[in-house]
Amino acid sequence: MRRSRHAGGLLLAPLAAAIALGGCSPFEDDSAQAIPARALPTLVLQSEDLDDGFLRFDEGALAIADSPVGERSDPARFGREGGWKSRYRRRGTAETPGPLVVESRVDLFDGSRGADDEFGFLRSELELQARHPADLQFSEVSELGDEAIALAPTRAGRRGSFAAVTVAWRHANVTASVIANGFGGRFGLNGVVRLARAQQRRIDAAETRGG
Repeated sequence: MRRSRHAGGLLLAPLAAAIALGGCSPFEDDSAQAIPARALPTLVLQSEDLDDGFLRFDEGALAIADSPVGERSDPARFGREGGWKSRYRRRGTAETPGPLVVESRVDLFDGSRGADDEFGFLRSELELQARHPADLQFSEVSELGDEAIALAPTRAGRRGSFAAVTVAWRHANVTASVIANGFGGRFGLNGVVRLARAQQRRIDAAETRGG
């Protein structure tokens, strides 16, 4: 469960005393980049991570046109240092199993605290979307990064109708997401989570290589 941002305020005085006595901060490693900015192009889904038939039609650094609105519109928010995206599509019909369009993206921050702040806003946005319309369900996702969430239709969806599934997570000093679009009744959350875990393996590899 995500920690409360407010409860920590009660600990400021003891922490200040501990820092003064110990000569160092328990947060001093927060600014360290577990995953370096140069690794950005490797942190998103690659062609081999998707089923046959998918073609990449967009890839590169996240631009102004890709920026979210509202609180997260500032490209330098929370110490953000950059982002990357890859987008794939394949031909299909309303009867084709699986998604037809997949977007993979990642944002990198100068420390884990920035990624945590970003994820807090992203969580609030997805929770709000789950209320309007009511046929979307917000949920936690296990075994993905340090913390992961999802937004998906409450049911498989009416066959032939448009459907979208979002999985978002944070790990070390990055936040990441996979958004899949297709037709209702032909794909669901589990398949998108599998793609997200494939992307996380790439993030893990970059973290292992380090800066």
